[in-house]
Amino acid sequence: DRTFSMGPSVMSRLLDYFDLSGDILQTHIDSPRSTAYLAALFYSVNRLNCFYAYGAGSNLKQYRKYIDDLGINNIRLFAESFTSFPLESNRFRTVVGIFANPPNSFSAISDPIDLICSRGGDLGMLEILTDTSISDDGKYRVSLILEEQLRTLVLAMCRPQVQFILYQTHSIVNSENEDMTKCAVNMVNEAALKKHQILSMERKRLEALEEAEAANIPSAALSTSPRKRNNANEVKQQLIGVNDSSSDDQECEDEVLLPEVDEFTAVDIPDVCKNQDNCVKNAETGCFLSLVQRKEITRLNAKYLIYMAEMRGLFGNSAETKSTKGKVLKAQESNTDTQNVKSTIVDGTKKVYQNIDTLLSKPSDVLPTFGDYNIPSISWNQQIDSNVLIRVFANVVSSDKIEPLLNY
Repeated sequence: DRTFSMGPSVMSRLLDYFDLSGDILQTHIDSPRSTAYLAALFYSVNRLNCFYAYGAGSNLKQYRKYIDDLGINNIRLFAESFTSFPLESNRFRTVVGIFANPPNSFSAISDPIDLICSRGGDLGMLEILTDTSISDDGKYRVSLILEEQLRTLVLAMCRPQVQFILYQTHSIVNSENEDMTKCAVNMVNEAALKKHQILSMERKRLEALEEAEAANIPSAALSTSPRKRNNANEVKQQLIGVNDSSSDDQECEDEVLLPEVDEFTAVDIPDVCKNQDNCVKNAETGCFLSLVQRKEITRLNAKYLIYMAEMRGLFGNSAETKSTKGKVLKAQESNTDTQNVKSTIVDGTKKVYQNIDTLLSKPSDVLPTFGDYNIPSISWNQQIDSNVLIRVFANVVSSDKIEPLLNY
């Protein structure tokens, strides 16, 4: 029981360790008791949304009845194998952590009888564990186990939302433990780097096409007809030299670096014991655990969503906003000058009616003094509306002094 409980004990604490919230997935059900134990531990984890367990196979009804008899209701069991789902499937889009426990040789189990009893009396497992000869069937069985382990790890790391994987075996063979983890991590990182290199080369090729199109290709060659489109593509290829030398491609590939959010690395198991450091010892417990995580953990919280919205320009560009405001202000100032003076033509003579704002905006040095008041200077070749004069005087003097000024 201790051997099959170490993995669930560590897995139940990783959401808090990485400060993540989301769904957790278990790839295989090697022991229904350990799966039920992990589900029971998740009762006290508020960060968990759902817990899924795959690989029940033909024992699905039996396992569901066993879980229901224990009173556990925070787990969903599936008969399908985890490795049967393609990468394009959206089944695991909310999963942030995976507990990978694929089939293994169980060579680290000290008491195989207890293991067989925990698996419901599996006589086939008893025959495998007690087989001392190396036969062709045994070699084939080992190859299938290694293939399933590698496929499970690779498919788990290829999910874009998955941030960490806890890998568990009960084997003393390095090819199933450290070597398997290193091989899977290297394969995934190399594939991710290759994809970024291809995207970088494609982006540079498109930029070169745009430059060549803007500089040398006539507009007639860029028609939407298929024939002209093919001719345009031929001209573009001739201009930019699509068939570059292999040395240029190598230089382009060397410039591309794998982002940390897409790179996986194997790290040490965190301390999960309260009163002891490094309590997880694989050799003593008969359980090998390996933790694989992304170099940069992505947390889908409010801060990250705001950052992504800013990167995609959903909030607008601050520089563009300022320039737009400046243009609007300049347009308003120019419109004010044109709207202040209104002119009409009556009987062949041009009459100019000045706005009250224009008169009041004139500096005081152009206003002659009349007593204690500043009266706007009036040019006698202009015809000023009397209503405008009344409004001007009303703004510069009090109401009890308007009458003598009008008489003047």
